Amino acid sequence: MQDILGLIKKIASNLEVSILIDHDLNIIWFNKEVEKKGFKLTKIRGKSGHSIFKNYPELCDEFSVAEAFNRHKSINEKIKERNIDYIYLNLGREKYVLVISKKTKDEKQGIIEWKETEEALRESFGKYHALFTQAMDGIVLIDAKTGYISDCNPHFETLSGRKFSQLKKMRIWDLRPSDKIRAAKNKFLEVSKKGKGSSSYLEFEKPNKEIVPVEFVSRVIKLKNKKYIQSIVRDISERRKIETQLKESEEKYRKQFEGALDAIFIAEADTGILIDCNDVACKLVERTKSEIVGKHQRILHPNDEIEKKVSKTFKQHITEKEGQVLEAQVITKKGMRKNVVIKANVFTFKGKKLIQGIFHDISEQKKANLALKENREKYKFLVDSAEELILIISRTGKILFANNSVFEVTGYSSQEVIGKSIVSFLCRDSVKKVLSSIEKEFLGRIQPGFEVRIKAKSGEIKILLLADKTKYVKEDGKIKGLLINAIDITEKKRIEEKLKESEKRFLDIALSSGDFIWEVDKNGKYKFASGSVDEILGYTPNEIIGKTPFDFMPKEEAKRIARIFKEIISEKRPVIDLQNWNLTKRGVEVCLLTNGKPILDKQGNVMGYRGIDKDITEQKKAEEERQKLENKLKERISELEKFQRLSVGRELKMIELKKRIRELEKKSKKR
Repeated sequence: MQDILGLIKKIASNLEVSILIDHDLNIIWFNKEVEKKGFKLTKIRGKSGHSIFKNYPELCDEFSVAEAFNRHKSINEKIKERNIDYIYLNLGREKYVLVISKKTKDEKQGIIEWKETEEALRESFGKYHALFTQAMDGIVLIDAKTGYISDCNPHFETLSGRKFSQLKKMRIWDLRPSDKIRAAKNKFLEVSKKGKGSSSYLEFEKPNKEIVPVEFVSRVIKLKNKKYIQSIVRDISERRKIETQLKESEEKYRKQFEGALDAIFIAEADTGILIDCNDVACKLVERTKSEIVGKHQRILHPNDEIEKKVSKTFKQHITEKEGQVLEAQVITKKGMRKNVVIKANVFTFKGKKLIQGIFHDISEQKKANLALKENREKYKFLVDSAEELILIISRTGKILFANNSVFEVTGYSSQEVIGKSIVSFLCRDSVKKVLSSIEKEFLGRIQPGFEVRIKAKSGEIKILLLADKTKYVKEDGKIKGLLINAIDITEKKRIEEKLKESEKRFLDIALSSGDFIWEVDKNGKYKFASGSVDEILGYTPNEIIGKTPFDFMPKEEAKRIARIFKEIISEKRPVIDLQNWNLTKRGVEVCLLTNGKPILDKQGNVMGYRGIDKDITEQKKAEEERQKLENKLKERISELEKFQRLSVGRELKMIELKKRIRELEKKSKKR
């Protein structure tokens, strides 16, 4: 826009009359011909052109200027036989009217120049308007003094998420997130002072709180003798996303590279120079990374594996055996040889041909295979001595292997078990379940563990629990049978039955008892409540379960009892004769006498309490009545004692008085 206005001024300065007026009818500029009429641009610039309109109508007609703005197009007028053009200029958000006289000292030359002016204006404005409005980047004009947004193109509106009508009321730093406004203001002041700013990355915050990362390039320009900061703003969301993805990809690769279980070396395919390796690689050859990177790959191998200055496997991997697994040896810094298998691939990175080799150390594997062979008998001993019952069963249900625990539990010998069908040892109610499970297991459908009943040689029925993690036994790559683990739970089942009987007995006692038997968990919530709670509190057991005793107490009583319980639980003490007041479902107060014992786990942690509540409301009332009678009796006794003290005192005084009278009578007679 500055270039267009400059062009207008340059060409219009040669015309007889040239006046530039803004939309508010303020004079922006006029040429020297107007100055000759007695006007000073320095005094009038930016002020209303009313004085010119009023005193010199031959120069400019106010009505015609206003009409040009209203029509949004240029108009022609004849004033006192002088041809005047009012040219309407739409420069984006700025609107002007250029008032020019068609006559000059050289009319022919003036016409030529004016035509050139019109063409230049049209061409310049077209270019400017296209660049400004259709630019793929945001363009914003900022008041260099105040920071307020003076103008912007449509793309900037999109980036900021606001219309220009909103933006023109904002300062440029108001678009930043609240925690970055101060830094943005400092950056604005820096650009305003220096006259330009380096490319910087920052973020806009849209009204919907969406954050838009942008790149900002700014410079200071002058328009109408006023400083502005013109900024080109580019949305870098996609770039940031790509950068983030690239960074994540690099980090992921680096983590995989560094976290790999095998040693990885990367070398230049053309030179054999090592350019990277992971920590496992350093451990494999017992060298530091600085001792590897930059060196030739042949330092990794013994001399007898070097051929034409590179290792045999390196040469093979970059030619006909790329991607294949080759066996080789590496040598450590101390000269120790290690057996490895190497798989290598050639790839291109940043125009450079590289080779990545994955070295798997098989030295320990060979040792392990030897150790496994040596310890086979040891493992067999462990299987035979295991407490679990271990069997291998064929697809047809034939027992192929059984450990000693099988013989001990069933009472059968090895000859009586091996080769026999599993069915011959099962109780009738377990046959179908076992055969169905075996069939599904061989089809690859893992079955959950379940209980089976078998007949021991003695005739006793044994209960076994089969594990839910059946494994296949393979031979020459083919499934030979199923490895089944089971444990004898016969005794456990007996204990469980006794426990159930005990629990039933306890429940029967609880249901028949007139007292409220209860159990709470570690959070104080009822897990069990006997039916007597209905008679005492008016609630059914189901209404009690899940609530705490404090839920049925008056507020102050609940606070008092909670403090006592907290102390008891912290010391893991039993609850002994704790009196507490509760509210029935109807709101009647009842007094309960609570006794209970803590339930502890194996580590001694309190898992809850179990106890009994007895309704002692009538007893409490009787005690209170007795206490009232005792208090009244004490008061009566006190009154009697007081009366007695008064009576005795009076009698003593009478005796003393009589004695005194007799003494006086004796003295009187003597006289």
